[in-house]
Amino acid sequence: MLPTFRRMEHGVFCAHHYAIPRAPSTFLVEVNEATWRRAGFAGMSEADTIRHCQRVFAKPTSRGPPILSN
Repeated sequence: MLPTFRRMEHGVFCAHHYAIPRAPSTFLVEVNEATWRRAGFAGMSEADTIRHCQRVFAKPTSRGPPILSN
């Protein structure tokens, strides 16, 4: 699993990810509570949360299909 860190205006975002050939891959995003609050995740829909994470990790980690929620 590869960690990727992004420092954004709301705080630090960390993604743990690995690819599985010909199958959906794992992409787990972690933030601390302060970053969660500043980013506004508590008031976001699931779709808005995914869109926000896609913007944070747009390059170079998101080379494939969009992020899906489980």
